[in-house]
Amino acid sequence: MWLKERYIHKPHSAINGKTPFEAFRSESTQIRTVSAEELAHAFLHAETRKVDKSGCISFQDHKYEVGINFVGCQVEITFDPQDTSELIVDYPGFDSWKASEMVISEKTGKRPSLPEKMTKEPVGSSRLLQGAKKANEKRKASAITPTVPAVSFRHIGKGGTNHV
Repeated sequence: MWLKERYIHKPHSAINGKTPFEAFRSESTQIRTVSAEELAHAFLHAETRKVDKSGCISFQDHKYEVGINFVGCQVEITFDPQDTSELIVDYPGFDSWKASEMVISEKTGKRPSLPEKMTKEPVGSSRLLQGAKKANEKRKASAITPTVPAVSFRHIGKGGTNHV
């Protein structure tokens, strides 16, 4: 309300005593209107990205498929910061095309389980000690005679006059 009554319809010395409304109406050039598409295009952002060896680019922690023909190339992407589900990709000598965000779904296959030797062991255990323990048990089981200590004092008398 203030803008309309106190500014637009009040004479200003900077425009020869006319009101801003009168100055606007007296302009001889036609006002050019802009379509919504042109206006949206004017506010798009652009960045440069390098295409990786799988033909994809990374953008805001997401992958977008560009094409394996552009591996190692620098492409320019144009995007709406409000909606990054699709990017417009430009490369010299090619028409612009849209790159959609890659979606990795269940149909891509389940991740295979790791081999036992690569899984984490619980705290306090060691594969090296477990291997040594198995080797020791195997050696003991394959021994023909039980191990006898190298020196035995059992046959020495326990009293009397027999001293060693």
